[in-house]
This record gives sequence, C-alpha cells and structure tokens, in this order.
Amino acid sequence: MAADGAHLFPLTQTTLAGGAIAIAGPAGYCIDRQTWRDDGESGFVLIAPCTHTDGSDAREGAVAPLVVSVTVGPPGAAADLPEPAALAELAGMPLIAGQTRDGLVLVHLSDGGRSAIPDGDARHWRGAFLQKGHLLGLALYAPEGSALADAEGAAFLTALRARIEALNRSGPR
Repeated sequence: MAADGAHLFPLTQTTLAGGAIAIAGPAGYCIDRQTWRDDGESGFVLIAPCTHTDGSDAREGAVAPLVVSVTVGPPGAAADLPEPAALAELAGMPLIAGQTRDGLVLVHLSDGGRSAIPDGDARHWRGAFLQKGHLLGLALYAPEGSALADAEGAAFLTALRARIEALNRSGPR
C-alpha cells in the first residue's frame, strides 16, 4: 500500500451513472481510479492492465498492453445506435471499416490512436451499444503494430461488451 493510502487494491469492477451500469474489464484488466467520473446520470473510466492501474511493478506478458475508455451517456439520450459512418464522423477520424452486429456498432479508425498512449498505433477502435437505456461508448488504443490496433481490437471490444452486459443482466434497471 502506498504511504498516502491511495493504492489499496486493484479496482476490477465499478458502477457508473449513479450505480445503474456496472463496468469491469476482462481478467487482468482494471479500472484506473484516477479517471473514474460519475455525475449520477453518466460516467467515464479507463480500463488498462492491472499492473498499470494499481501501482505495482509491471509483469511482462501478463496481459496485452492497451487502454480502453468507457463512456456511459445519460439515460434516454440515444434511442438508436449510430451507424458506423456516423460514429466515425463523431470521432472526426477516417473510417477503415465498420460493422453493426448484435446491437454493437464497431468502427476501425485510421487516426487518433497515438494521442492516447505512448508509442500508440495511429489506428484504433471505437464501439457503441445500448445498455439499460444508456448509450455506452468504447474506445480501444494499443501500441504501435499491436494486433489489438488491427483485427483483434474488434474481438476485444466485443468481449468487453459481453462482459458489461453479463454484469448488468440482474443489476439495477
């Protein structure tokens, strides 16, 4: 534990939007406490490898390095999901590819990834889905040349969405 008590345990799960939406990353990934924001109706967190969020020494090869932002919009702000082209336009980035499958919009963008992490790949992924009347936005940033900046990024965001949905099946409505 840090001398100031700031570092207690890795934060593996949290809620946003006043407790309405539970958020957790896959095994090995934690919530960055310093980025956690919740105004009661919406919220924001970053998810990263636990070794980067809990103050411990990095263990090589534990999980793939990346940063994922999760934004929860206010309830009822979006009744419909944006089309992939509209999501890319909102991000202000050129679209490489996009798809909508099972209520998840995914876009692969050719620019903007370098601003989020050191030595980041310019390419990054964004996603959007509805959960309990809230629009959730996801953005995945990975190191230069990482498979997560390419095709594996879509699979990671799809799995993250499934994890969030599973957490919220029986929670508050």
